[in-house]
Amino acid sequence: MILTHLTSEANYTWLHYRNGQKHLTARTLKFYETTFPSFIRIHKNALVNPAFISRIEPPSTQNALGLVILHSGKELTISRRRWLLIAPQLMPYINERSS
Repeated sequence: MILTHLTSEANYTWLHYRNGQKHLTARTLKFYETTFPSFIRIHKNALVNPAFISRIEPPSTQNALGLVILHSGKELTISRRRWLLIAPQLMPYINERSS
């Protein structure tokens, strides 16, 4: 099964799979951040597999949140503090799909 993204809930992490299933584990998101180095931390509670990103919606204002939209239609927020750091990491994946 292929992971699309991971979300945290306290000291637990939900693993979200391409087929729509999810699995709760007793590991922190930080553990998975090192386990899956190609995944991108977009928020304190979310890691995303860039292979499943459909598009990015940048924040509309300085105080707004950005969005990562997965191929499934699932929307994940990008924290304001991380936006400037991760936007350059995400752009190559978006450009590959529009070519």
